[in-house]
Amino acid sequence: MILDKVKKRVDKGEVYHQRRRETTVKFDGWRLKSLETTEREGNSLRVVKDGRVGFSATTDPLALDRLIEDAIGCAKFGERMDLRFPEPKETPELDLWDDRLASLNSERMVEWGKAFIEIFGEHPKDLNLEMEFSNSILEEKLSNTSGLEIEIKKALLTLKIVLMRAREGDILFLYESDTVCRFPEDMERRISAMVDGFKEKLRRAEREATISEGVPVIFSPRVVPALLIPLLAGINGKNIINGSSPLVGKLGKELFDNKLTIMDDGTLPDRPGSSRYDDEGIPKRRIDIVRDGKLTDYLLDLVTSFKLGRESNGCAGRSIFATPSPAYSNIIVRPGDRSSSELMDVEEGVLIEDLLGVGQGNILSGAFSNPFGLAFKIEKGEITGRVKNASIAGNIYENLREITGISKETEWIWGRFKVPFIRLDNLKLALKG
Repeated sequence: MILDKVKKRVDKGEVYHQRRRETTVKFDGWRLKSLETTEREGNSLRVVKDGRVGFSATTDPLALDRLIEDAIGCAKFGERMDLRFPEPKETPELDLWDDRLASLNSERMVEWGKAFIEIFGEHPKDLNLEMEFSNSILEEKLSNTSGLEIEIKKALLTLKIVLMRAREGDILFLYESDTVCRFPEDMERRISAMVDGFKEKLRRAEREATISEGVPVIFSPRVVPALLIPLLAGINGKNIINGSSPLVGKLGKELFDNKLTIMDDGTLPDRPGSSRYDDEGIPKRRIDIVRDGKLTDYLLDLVTSFKLGRESNGCAGRSIFATPSPAYSNIIVRPGDRSSSELMDVEEGVLIEDLLGVGQGNILSGAFSNPFGLAFKIEKGEITGRVKNASIAGNIYENLREITGISKETEWIWGRFKVPFIRLDNLKLALKG
């Protein structure tokens, strides 16, 4: 209806509709804290009129005429750009809708939370639990004046668990998170495995250990995203266009160790970041970001690709009130040829399980500086105790030029990163005490 009203008044137009329903169950202090369901629905309109781009958005279903007038009015002052909205194009089927997950109710999530508490059993009084289950149903519709009409439906379940132990002069955080788009038939097994993992880390953390400066550092899969987040900011087309990325003009350059290959693949089955199309209607595909150490591509949407004189590679993400912008789907780091135990076969080293403040600071420069959330000393290939009061600092554009090793094993982290263990022997450690 919106497109019918607007298409005779503009050169080109695009209507995006989103509806999101989310049910969240929270536990705190080993008890159920809250249940909440929220719902949001709205439309955004992007137009090109007289060669200029206008945008408006609303969540008011009675304000659609105003939506149109605002977008057209905005175009008078908008950026001059001949955006080419995509025509319909068939893509391989990719079923990401699960009726069972979509109908998941809060009672079932409460049962899962109580099961975690029961399986964990007796716990120290200074150990606090925060746990959250969130079931989201996302429906998106996109149509444009090029004849494109697509609909995307997805159900997601996200689980977050934080254990915090506060003692005099010491705070220990243990964290677990996952997102799935299929009903977890094996949730009880997953919960039991999480409990075992938490208890093992707590046991290992009871013994303290000190490390020397300049020792090898092994990143467990759960902290490898700390090395990738600055890179993802650097390859974002917006940062390439505005010149703030250090990767401007670096396509085809050998910037990293030749062991490193990184891909963004939005076509994987049963992954939360997957879809047949991006949020501008461009078919998703696998993108080689880094291939054998060479930078091979950026993440682009229609606007950034237009400004670079290229074609969009299907990386647009959006919300109701924000214009599309480049976003990643599923990030995969190619496995290496050594086992994680081989990477840890050192006289002295440190295994990092968690970092605090990931993604903060001047990430566009490639720099990172993070205190240890949880780290263990390695002696002669064995974990001997927890390393406290230490932090790590570096720059991915320097440190990833020389990677000691990448593991054969990989894990899905946060639902959208499939990553291995990575060992670096060129990092700076800051030790206290």
